[in-house]
This record gives sequence, structure tokens and C-alpha cells, in this order.
Amino acid sequence: PDIWLFTGIFDVLERKPDQYVVSRSAEGAAFIGRLKIRHPYRDRSVRLNFENHYPLMQVSELLAEPYNGRAFPGFDGIDLSFAELENLARTGRADWMAALSSIKGIYLISDILTGKRYVGSAYGQGGIWSRWREYAATGHGNNAELRQLVMDADLDYVRKAFRFAVLEHRPVATPDQIILDREGFWKTILLTRGAFGNNRN
Repeated sequence: PDIWLFTGIFDVLERKPDQYVVSRSAEGAAFIGRLKIRHPYRDRSVRLNFENHYPLMQVSELLAEPYNGRAFPGFDGIDLSFAELENLARTGRADWMAALSSIKGIYLISDILTGKRYVGSAYGQGGIWSRWREYAATGHGNNAELRQLVMDADLDYVRKAFRFAVLEHRPVATPDQIILDREGFWKTILLTRGAFGNNRN
């Protein structure tokens, strides 16, 4: 919790009443995504005097390559925020892509702000990786209820609220009907149809 990843130095181009207009400076560019700083900052202040924090900062690590997400934790350890999923889809991290492309399965999307859940399945070419890339691109993966949610809110809501997990993973040779049957089972068990969830069918 006390390790921070350096993402750049920004020049303030304009100060507006409710925001700054900024541009990333070339200064420090070689350290973007590589420099990890230890700092016990836990406040939620929107703006702060950074000079007051310098004495508390320590270099924790300098990565050889820019950070592109955490290592694949195994199928039973997946708990991804939407922002992490977007990053994985953008960078095409090899360990995640290889693992999730090689399976069919049932997955869970939890809305941590409402408590509602969505159960989906992946059985087409590219497995769960292909399916989750659709979510990363759209926020809703072309599911009716989630599409409405994204239309009513926006991707910023999805980034704050959605978490992804794998409920079941099966070999690619598993018949599609078994995957669909298991998807129906999880929808029933987790009450994701109707008032408690985001599944329509």
C-alpha cells in the first residue's frame, strides 16, 4: 500500500476554477513506469503541496522495463479491477493472454458500488481473453443490461465499480453446451437474474 509508481512530471498550462490543464513534461520521462517510490501517503486530498512530502520519499525500486501489470496469479486467484483489465488488454501481457486464451469458462463481473453481479461465459475462439477484451473496449461486452448501465453512466463508472473473476475454467475441447449449462447454474446460485443482478436471461 505504500509503494507508488512514477507516471511523470506535469506542467500546468492553465488553472481553471475546477481543474488544471496539464501537459506531461519530458523531464523524468526515462523513469515513467519504472521508478517505484515508498511513501506512507494515505490522504485523499485533491491537491497537495508536494514539496512537503519529499523528505518522506524513498526509492523502492527501479524496474528494468516499464511496469505493465501484475503477473498472472493462476485461474483461482483472478480478481481484476476494470482499470487492470484495460491495462492488460492494451499491453497484451503475454502470461495473462496465454492463460486466458487457452480456456473456456464462466466468469463473474461484480459491481462493487451496487452489489449486483453478472455471470457470463466464454466458449468462442480466444476463450476468456477474447471475451474480456470486448469488455475492456466497451465496458459492457455487448450485454444488454450492462450496455444500458454504461449508457446511463459512463466508462468512469465502470472503472470505479467493476471487478472480474473466473468462476470455472474448462479445457477448450469442452462442448459449448456444457459451458452454457454451467453458466445457467451460476446465474441461479448467485441470483444474478432480476433485482439482484445484471443478467436478463
